[in-house]
Amino acid sequence: MALLLGAVACRSASASETVEPSVDALLEEFAVTPEELEDIRFVAEQEGWTLEEAVERLGWQSGFSEFAQDLRERYPDDFAGAKITCEVGLRSGFVAFRDTVPAGVSDDSRLRQLDIEILEMLGFSEADLIEQTQEIHNVMLAVGYEEIVTTYEIETATVSVGSVRRAADRYRSEAEIRAGLPRSARAANVRVEFFNALPCSED
Repeated sequence: MALLLGAVACRSASASETVEPSVDALLEEFAVTPEELEDIRFVAEQEGWTLEEAVERLGWQSGFSEFAQDLRERYPDDFAGAKITCEVGLRSGFVAFRDTVPAGVSDDSRLRQLDIEILEMLGFSEADLIEQTQEIHNVMLAVGYEEIVTTYEIETATVSVGSVRRAADRYRSEAEIRAGLPRSARAANVRVEFFNALPCSED
């Protein structure tokens, strides 16, 4: 199980240990495997959660990931993305679609089990957004930017670009730099930031 919270490389208590009935019910509901339970135990210890809270928070994520991948493969032109939002509530996430929700999705029993939000009428597919993100990354490389990070946000269809300034940009304002970017990098849904060095990621 690759928990969407992040990769868990270490192991702690054995998955064969006795668990409370309330935890056992959650394990059955989410079909948590012994290997997945080991990952969950480790995260619980690191975060200071009870095992029940950890299973409630994390046990459903593997099923969500599988459900999202199934939608991605079944509806490639309609699927706009999926995300675990980690907002208020133990289970928080969404699946999104370009137009209305396909009938096969609304009738899927997994949707009721996961109890997640459905976003529709976004006007684009995940493939569209990935293609635009890659195109912008490539045009930035083509005009001389070498250290670039490009990401996208499903909810707003925003493409974010972070890049180290070129030597030629040293004495230019950000407005002047943006004005000189290729047209695709100046689209309304593109946000570009420039740095003297790329910020360190926080994993």
